[in-house]
Order: sequence, then structure tokens, then C-alpha cells
Amino acid sequence: HLAQAGLEAFGCCSTSRSLRVAMGAALGCASPPDRDAGCLPWPSRRPAPEPGGAVARLGGPEQAHMAELRFSPDLSLLALSAEAKAGTTASGYGGDATGARPWWGGILLGAWIANEGADLFCGRSVLELGCGAAPLPAMAAAHKGAAKALATDGCPAAVRAAAAVLSRNAALPSTCAVGRQAWEESPKHGARAWDVVIFADVVYSEEGADLLAKAVDLHVAGDGWVLGAVGLLRFGSADIFDKMRRLGFAAVEVPVSPDVLARAEAAAAALAGANATDLGGGSGAGAMDGRCKLVRWVRCSAGGPLWDGRDEAGSLERHARDFLHQRESAVTYAEGWEPTE
Repeated sequence: HLAQAGLEAFGCCSTSRSLRVAMGAALGCASPPDRDAGCLPWPSRRPAPEPGGAVARLGGPEQAHMAELRFSPDLSLLALSAEAKAGTTASGYGGDATGARPWWGGILLGAWIANEGADLFCGRSVLELGCGAAPLPAMAAAHKGAAKALATDGCPAAVRAAAAVLSRNAALPSTCAVGRQAWEESPKHGARAWDVVIFADVVYSEEGADLLAKAVDLHVAGDGWVLGAVGLLRFGSADIFDKMRRLGFAAVEVPVSPDVLARAEAAAAALAGANATDLGGGSGAGAMDGRCKLVRWVRCSAGGPLWDGRDEAGSLERHARDFLHQRESAVTYAEGWEPTE
């Protein structure tokens, strides 16, 4: 336990290699933990990609927990209603639930794309960053006519699970695919090669916000745009606005209609009903309203008509910080306990 605490404490600090070797040995790591590993701090615990990149089959428990999510009158998608469990063919998370099942941000963004994005994605190349095991936004973009929709994640286990889920959605166009792309790595399909970059509920720390913003800047075309679902109950969610602004992006909130919100909540309820999936709150009408902001970014250098001169990054950042502070302030801690990240 002390070794684990030490690794967590020193993982992002200037720790000597000898100390990291010693702590790694205490945990049985094959190699010393790398403090510069970015969003994959424990690569030795992640399973290696399957030979040839073959799509994994869903395990028995996962097959039994596929839920149908009806995003629009003409789009229903299958998704895992339970976490991709460690030890199954399509997962291997070792107990880490991050990205192992659909989260509210991905459901909301998928529903918005399915209902509002009629002319936004047709004929465009779309890249999803941090899809986890639920590439719902990328699948919705493919349905709306994207010339290419690639859902990516930095974790091989998530990529295999997402590919397995995609294979179950056989009615989708063949333009939708899944691949591995870690945020800290160079773009595998060329720099600034994508018309649209999307992400949903993927920021959990200030460091993560910095990595995501830099990855977005590397992938989206100069005249492209970015669409993200920012979860407001996440540490670091407010930081993404500042990080993107420093890289020359302007942010504008995307309104969510009551109809889209209702469809997203119905999809969340379907997941909860299938396997009591916890999406961070109740799934009744209005329960999720306000927990996520849909935000569109464009480069300020793009000029008109892509950028109309508005930039709401400052107000969105303040709202995100206030929202999280209000929730934290409402928590009562037992005597002797203090809130920590």
C-alpha cells in the first residue's frame, strides 16, 4: 500500500529513476513506472494489442448486457450496459472503470449528433478522441453521412471493446471504424487531417485537459471545428476551456433542445434498466440536465464565416468551476476525513 501511494504521489513529479525502479519492484512491475507516460501511466498493466489488430469477440457476460439505445426515429445503437469486465476477451481493464462503459457525455453527444447534425457531418472526416468502450458519437456521425468516422482511444483494451461493440452495429455504414490513438502520440493519419474532432466526457484532471487540447490542435484541420461534451462533475473540466483558448481556439456553447435531452435521458434509462448502470445520477426526466455542456470550438485564425467573433470560453470556465464547487460544498464529511481528489 505504501508503494502504491508513493507511485501515485510521485508519478507526476521529478522522481529519480532509482526510486521509481524500487517502487516498481515493490508492485511487481516489469519496468519502472514512467512519470511521462501521459494518459497511459501504466502501460505494463494494459494488454498488448491483439495480433493483426483483430476485432475481439464480446465475452458471454458482455453479450448478455447489450442495450439498444434509440437516439432518433431512424437510429438505434447497441452499447454495453455494463462495464467491460477484467478477464473478458474484449476488456482487460484490471478494475479501472474509466471508459469501460457508456457515460452521460457520450450519450448526450450521440443524441445531439443523431438529431441536430443533419448538414454538419455529411461528407466530412470525423475523429473521436477517447471513445472508450462506447463509440456512440462516432457511430452517430457515420449515420449522419460522415465520409470517414474513426473512434479512437489510447488504451488497447478500450479499442478492442469499442471494435467489438461496433461489429454488433452491423447496420452502420462501413465508413465507421475504430483505432488506437493516444493523445500524447503523433497523429497516425497526418497532422491536422480531420475536418471535425469530437470527444465526450474525457477530462478528469488539469493534466488531462492539457493533453486533450494539444491532441485536438494536432488533429483538427485549420478550417475544421471541434465538438465536445464537457462533464461538469469532473476535476479538470474547467481547465479545457483555458487550454484550448491558449492554443487559439474560441468556444461557444451548443444549445441542447428539450427533445434531444429527452432522447438522451431515455437512452440513459435504457442502460440503467438493462443492468443498473450508474451514470452519475438518476435517469428520470431532467435528472441529467446541466451535468454536461456541449461546446463547439473553432480556430480564431479561421475567421468568417467559420468564426463569427464570439468566444464564451471565459464564462464557460467560470460556470464549470462554480458548478463543481457547489456540488463539493454540499458534501458532508465524517469527522477526521477531508476531501481529496
